Amino acid sequence: MPNSEPTGTSSDPVIRNSVHCLAHVPDLVTYGSKPRREIAKDASNSERLTGSLRSFDEAMRYPPNQTVIGYLSPGMLAEIPRPWFAVPDSKALPEAAPVGPFGEILPQELFFGLLKSANVLKPPLVELTEAARESIEGGLAAHPVLAPIIGLDFASGASPHNELEDGMSLAMWSDGILYGCVRRDSRAEGREDDNLDAYTLLEGLCTKASAAFALQWLIHREGIAAEEIDFVISCGEEAAGDRYQRGDPGRTRTCNPRLRRPMLYPIELRGRHLEP
Repeated sequence: MPNSEPTGTSSDPVIRNSVHCLAHVPDLVTYGSKPRREIAKDASNSERLTGSLRSFDEAMRYPPNQTVIGYLSPGMLAEIPRPWFAVPDSKALPEAAPVGPFGEILPQELFFGLLKSANVLKPPLVELTEAARESIEGGLAAHPVLAPIIGLDFASGASPHNELEDGMSLAMWSDGILYGCVRRDSRAEGREDDNLDAYTLLEGLCTKASAAFALQWLIHREGIAAEEIDFVISCGEEAAGDRYQRGDPGRTRTCNPRLRRPMLYPIELRGRHLEP
């Protein structure tokens, strides 16, 4: 009831906190459904696409991205001349930072660590090189909210170089360095299922990892423990392999703060715009 006065009782639902997080993953862009379809139509689209990708520093300093994480207010953003992508970094946001009042812009290398941690299938879907694993673990150890996941099993079961030779896996590159790979489901029940190819599974893992990243920030900001959360409502539209955003509660169940602890009683809500 819009005109009702709040009762002030502890049973009233309230929004106590929120976070806005972004993950910068330029080397995963070409694995997306739309880019792959456009590249299949015209191979030259690949070069045009990769030539337009931003570095982490460029993406971090992009004014709208800084607005998302709370470094800039919408009013401050409106005062910056357009087009925003053409504004020199030094003039736009000389003191921009990846962590703002509302959340964080995560670099690609650490997101690869989240992908590895998000995988629970055996044999694993995500493999990291030894050098990448050491670098990622060091970065996670220094991170303000993601440090707990370094206790998870990052051990590798196979060499990413060998996995890429069969043509069934996707390389995880960053700045021209091979960090690992994402393989299709190699179990007997998965080898002939197109829905379990590396592209579709990577999409699902990215959804899970990015949601867990934001949720980890949320419990950090609120000062609560992951074990205290027993009910999750998702209003997202992500659904691996589905171009029309028809997700399932299983996605919500796996997006948990510790990446391995399923949340209890997840539900999903969808809002649809109805034309007259």
